[in-house]
Amino acid sequence: GREFIFLPDIFNAEKKAEALIDKYNEIGNTASITTSEIAQGVQAVGSVFADANTSVDEFIALLAAGNRQYQDANSLALGLRTAALRIRGCSAELEEMGEETEGVYTSASKLQEKIAGLTNINGNGGVQILEADGETFRSIYDIFLDISKVYQDMSDTDQSALLELVAGKHRASAISATFNNMSEAQEIYQRSLNSTGSAQEEYDKYLQSSEASLNRFKASMTETYQSVINGETVKGILNCGNATLQFVNSLGLVESTLKGLVAIGVVKVITTLSTAFKASAVQASNFGTALKMASNIPDGNLLSKYNPNNFVMTN
Repeated sequence: GREFIFLPDIFNAEKKAEALIDKYNEIGNTASITTSEIAQGVQAVGSVFADANTSVDEFIALLAAGNRQYQDANSLALGLRTAALRIRGCSAELEEMGEETEGVYTSASKLQEKIAGLTNINGNGGVQILEADGETFRSIYDIFLDISKVYQDMSDTDQSALLELVAGKHRASAISATFNNMSEAQEIYQRSLNSTGSAQEEYDKYLQSSEASLNRFKASMTETYQSVINGETVKGILNCGNATLQFVNSLGLVESTLKGLVAIGVVKVITTLSTAFKASAVQASNFGTALKMASNIPDGNLLSKYNPNNFVMTN
């Protein structure tokens, strides 16, 4: 049978997770369904589709295609799960899940005969739910695909009878929506199979976007700003150290200019420029306090009043 995860055993858990994310991302971006809805659907069906010899790519295709018409991915996923259980005659599991069990065939051969009779539109014997060996169930995807080829040509009564067999009364509309859009399901299935690297590619594009550039700028500014506040440079400021004195005079600033910066609260303004600085607001306040200490220094060249040799240059 087919493995639901549809990945070689040599792949580790991380690789499997990456592969699933790629599938979710690719189909979520290109089909009438969201990434989260796909993920929730896969979680909801669990081992049911694995036991039904149906891969994760096939399930995603059925879910995404059916949702274009049905527009309720969570309910549709449960409908697909119900169909898989009914086709396999799992009445006990259906009852445990709170699904109806009326009309469930526990004999696979009898159910196949019934479905084949309803779908025998072109005289080709109708849709088969078992492989040629008569014992192995075919993939739910393959069964649905074959049904879709004759579904529109069936009479209303035969369609209703088929839906009741496959889905039960309460899940019939969900499965009908999937039958009606199996042409798109085939396209989605191929995209899911070839989705490797989809998420990484999208992330790479994001990194090149203006939004990412702005976020990187904010992060860099925050890192630089906090390094100044937390770093040894502040110690130099607090102690009127040599680093501060050289900074002021190398820019041609006099103490009155430094006092002016403190007076208008430049540091406070900087911290409100973007949300990136919010985390450092408290530290910025400390930085402002350090600057205010300089306001008590008399006007004139700082280096002329203080001997740089009395201070240690910080890194």
